Amino acid sequence: MTDWLFFVEEQDWPEVKAKWLFILPRGTERILQGIKEGERAFVCLMEERQGQKIPSGILGLFEVASIVEKPEGVRLRPEIVLEASRLDLEPLIQELSALRRIGQASEIAEKRVLELSSEDYDLLREKLERLSLEESMGLGISFPG
Repeated sequence: MTDWLFFVEEQDWPEVKAKWLFILPRGTERILQGIKEGERAFVCLMEERQGQKIPSGILGLFEVASIVEKPEGVRLRPEIVLEASRLDLEPLIQELSALRRIGQASEIAEKRVLELSSEDYDLLREKLERLSLEESMGLGISFPG
């Protein structure tokens, strides 16, 4: 099984969330062949800063529920979805092998879909679960570690 990191533009997130459907950007359709039902994907928001699109934070973890052929995309089943916050990706770039290989934040966002190692998946899931717990408690506290 493969784990993924999908990048979604800020203006597209409400539609993705409403339909739980991630549409692959033009030019990346061949990636769809590698994605299988039951695999997992983190969705990361891209923001525009100083004229560049950069990844800003992870919004949730999803299971790939099905592959959609028209338009090419992936139907998502939510596992963990942050409502009021996001997992900041910038401090994790050097810890995640999939991102460390690419380098600059603007180059990362150009990929739109990245395959994650199991170590990257474990790290992101742990941090996302912690943030989700904090969010659900509504206390705004931070756990050590």
